[in-house]
Amino acid sequence: MASTLITVAALAAIAIHLVTASPLMDTLLQVPDLSTFAEVYNLTGGIVEINPLFLKRYNYDEDKRNYTFLAPTNDAWAKIPNAIFDILMTQQAYPLTEALLRTHIIEAGLMASELVKVSESEGAGGISTSLQVSNTTDQYHNGVLTKTVQGYYIDSVTSSNGTVQIDDQSAIVMVNIVADNGLIHAIDQVIDPFLLYGGGPSNRTIAPTSETTDLTIGEFLTSDSRLVNSSKILFENSPDTLRRLSKQTGSMQFFVAPQNEAYDLMPTILPIFHTLVAPYKSPFNTLMWQYGWLDSDGDTFAGLNFSSPVTVASDITGLNITVTQEENAIFIMNAGLVSQVKATNGYLWVVDRWLDPLYQAFGPIDRFGTPEWP
Repeated sequence: MASTLITVAALAAIAIHLVTASPLMDTLLQVPDLSTFAEVYNLTGGIVEINPLFLKRYNYDEDKRNYTFLAPTNDAWAKIPNAIFDILMTQQAYPLTEALLRTHIIEAGLMASELVKVSESEGAGGISTSLQVSNTTDQYHNGVLTKTVQGYYIDSVTSSNGTVQIDDQSAIVMVNIVADNGLIHAIDQVIDPFLLYGGGPSNRTIAPTSETTDLTIGEFLTSDSRLVNSSKILFENSPDTLRRLSKQTGSMQFFVAPQNEAYDLMPTILPIFHTLVAPYKSPFNTLMWQYGWLDSDGDTFAGLNFSSPVTVASDITGLNITVTQEENAIFIMNAGLVSQVKATNGYLWVVDRWLDPLYQAFGPIDRFGTPEWP
């Protein structure tokens, strides 16, 4: 695999003049191998044009800021199963798709070499170095962290052959495509930021417990000591979700909530509570909560016997939820099931990770052998 990747050193020696310098969004449209990335922006804005907010921010000279796009190639998008790609293009999934796109954008014009080295100057690539952090802790990163406009950090390292690798998932294969207001680097796999954000995949090996309560799912969520963090954040972020989970609807519901310890696995560099309740991220955060929610047929997973994977679509988001079993341990996407609670109006799964709705959707998650988790 490594031998097929184009190194930064080799590409840096080649001046890239394949396109005429234009604003970033226009420049994307000039690079044939990035046409799917441009199409995704088009589809998020409607039928015929790029999302006006994206266009205004990244294509207008009046903005006066520079940006870097980490643009997945057409081959990178082709790795995504058609069913998942189609869901990402729906209105229901838009907050998730928007967050995904924003995680591939940096508010700075950074050369590929600047992604792997924190500059000593005040403004590397046009930004304050506070947006880049060197490896000062062993938690979840190996190289230089650079903040994206979504607020998440990407982790960039240089491989032994000089290739820039990101989050152990993606490699830069075309560097320093120049736009009027920044730079574009083509990458060979879409980056899944939510896996690292949730603490990586679960390493659980033991069977879940089962318990029964005479409370509703919502009442149990707000009263159980194992779910204090989830209850607090859900109350701030989506109180209507709690209200609906507290009702007897005549149908069995299903809901997933991370235990308190799950939040300790999130990167300490992120202000977790602020990030999860920030008003400007409300649609995205609400979608992330509602991803693991079935409004009916909540007993689909209740048998706790999964000799083969079981996949259903969330009633609320339309995104697929997959449950698997490895010996005694049961997993829902990236999270391990700690306990199943049978409530009066459905089932609550207490899990050990924050759910990643795009788990393994883009390709290998530990592609280069330097995973971002212990």
